[in-house]
Amino acid sequence: MGIKAVILDRDGVILVHKPYIHDPRDIEFIEPTLAWMRKQQQLGYRLFIATNQGGIAMGYYTEEQFLYFTKVMLAMLEDRGIHIEHVYYCPHKPNGVVPRYAIDCECRKPKPGMLLQAIRDYDIDVSQSYMIGDSQSDIDAGKAAGLHTKWVHEIW
Repeated sequence: MGIKAVILDRDGVILVHKPYIHDPRDIEFIEPTLAWMRKQQQLGYRLFIATNQGGIAMGYYTEEQFLYFTKVMLAMLEDRGIHIEHVYYCPHKPNGVVPRYAIDCECRKPKPGMLLQAIRDYDIDVSQSYMIGDSQSDIDAGKAAGLHTKWVHEIW
């Protein structure tokens, strides 16, 4: 039997949505989500992030800038009592301007690739696990991966 997990989108769920955010100084958390995440940890759920990062493919920021932003964000979450097991991200976008990322992949939500990878990597029990999102693509990806789904406003 696998683990219980909550997979969350990043922008608009954990962070206030700011288009193509990549500067850690712009991090602004959605506090009701953080409170809910702490409660889920207490209930035995492990937390994951699955985020589309098409800004990499569009040339707005580099993968290295994204990884640095993520490192800072995770440290800030740890300081708030929230541990993220793993961050899955998709740097692709079919109409991107950076050729190596300008592809139609299986990981970009609404396709379930990132979620299926998390399920495999961590032996997630989909019958007891959730995808939390703020867009139809999040919900569609969660359903396609066999997870229960919730809109972010449903958890506050």
